[in-house]
Amino acid sequence: MEVTTERIYTDKELALASFLGGPLAIGYLIAENYKAFRQHDKLRITWVATILSAVVIFGSHFVIPALEKIPNSLIPLIYTTIAYALVNRFQGGRIAAHIDAGGKVYSWKRTIGVGLVSLVISLVVLFGTVLLIGIITNANVTSKTYGSMQHEVSFDKANIPENEVDRIAYSLRLAGFLDDEVTKYVYVKKVDNDIELYISVVDGIAANNTALHSYRLLLKNVQERHPDTRIYLNLVVKRLDNVVKRMTMGD
Repeated sequence: MEVTTERIYTDKELALASFLGGPLAIGYLIAENYKAFRQHDKLRITWVATILSAVVIFGSHFVIPALEKIPNSLIPLIYTTIAYALVNRFQGGRIAAHIDAGGKVYSWKRTIGVGLVSLVISLVVLFGTVLLIGIITNANVTSKTYGSMQHEVSFDKANIPENEVDRIAYSLRLAGFLDDEVTKYVYVKKVDNDIELYISVVDGIAANNTALHSYRLLLKNVQERHPDTRIYLNLVVKRLDNVVKRMTMGD
């Protein structure tokens, strides 16, 4: 095994860079080691695997909502452990031989720098993706106002027709929710033949039995006016995905 005269990254440095900067950091350092070992034929597969890993790790947060319940530090630990095992499998022998022969290695300071730069790049890409998804998702979202208080009812034109939203708003008006006292905010979404209503509420309402009882009565009144459609009432705080209480008839 030929020992290179160039500097390399050790397996422990690779693990640290992976934890700090994610798949882009570990991919870059592995590629740099392959260059030092003059194994240029393995550079392409390294970058393909790096990009695919980044897509899987970052993309899973959008398609698997349950991942939000996993502690933030656990996922980096998982892919760092996997990366460490792969490094030892494919480069471990050469790294050990290089160190045993007195070969030079890069400093920890450089490794940390690569990890932090990769972290910044990953965050920029991630936030850019989130912004793009938000733009695409909200492209068809519109709002209508009802009554003297200008109650705002939002909906996706590609998801539910406007006349159906008008009927929902009329039912909310008859139920006394869209009143002439306080402006209300509602988002209407159709899932198959079901209607999901998202109503903005103040934080802590999920523990207020009196308030919850009034929302159950509201749900009952709206459901009675739409007997062929199952109505779901979601009480949200600040964001649509922050549902603090979900109700439907029969619960």
